[in-house]
Order: sequence, then structure tokens, then C-alpha cells
Amino acid sequence: MIYKTIIVQLDVDRASTERILFAWNLAQHFEADLIAFAAAEARIVVPGDDSGVLAADALRRQIDDIEDRLNALEGEFESLTQDRGRASWRGLVGNPTRLLATHARAADLIVVGPTAMGVPRAHTACGTTRG
Repeated sequence: MIYKTIIVQLDVDRASTERILFAWNLAQHFEADLIAFAAAEARIVVPGDDSGVLAADALRRQIDDIEDRLNALEGEFESLTQDRGRASWRGLVGNPTRLLATHARAADLIVVGPTAMGVPRAHTACGTTRG
């Protein structure tokens, strides 16, 4: 099989190093471009006051927190891949499922999910292992 573009979905509230490395190794094996994708959505806040100012402020704080986490994740991705020519970042605020479905159209393969139970941590893409 030939993959030209691989997208890896990252969670803003979980460690992503292993998934990034797995996807990056896979992309290098197939000489494919790698797109890292992460998204999170602020929760709806029920107004506690008549004007909704408190709810709006709480929503703004949530969005700021999401953007901070996306920026940190982008920094981790860039430091692990160190190849902007073959690796790109897409970090968005919004419904993660809907946004991933939209952006997945750009890829031939999607890497998602937490570390698989029962799979040794040393395993990486394409049958190689880390020492």
C-alpha cells in the first residue's frame, strides 16, 4: 500500500508523545506527509446572572485554556518531528469529531486512539522497536 498523507488525531487532555512518534515513524516509512490534528470544544455554560456576563466570561476562559493546550501540543509535535516540510499542524477550537471528519478527507490513513492494551510500549510503526 502507498500512503501519501497520514493524519494523526491528538487529544488535548492526554499525553501524545507515543502517538506522535508512532505516526511520524509510519509517515517516514511510507515517505508520506504527516498532519497532526487536535481539537476541543468549550462546554456550554448556563448563565448564573440575568445578563449572561458570567457565562460569557467562563466560556472565554475555557476557549483560552483550549488554545493554550493546543499551542503546547503543537510545540510538542514540532519538537518531535522537526521536519516542517513533511509535517504540518491543525489545531482548532470546535467539535473534535466533526472537525476530524472534515479534515480526514485530506489523508489516506488516520491514526487515532490511545495506546493499545496488550501491545508492548516498545513497538513503533512498521515492525521496528525503540531501544
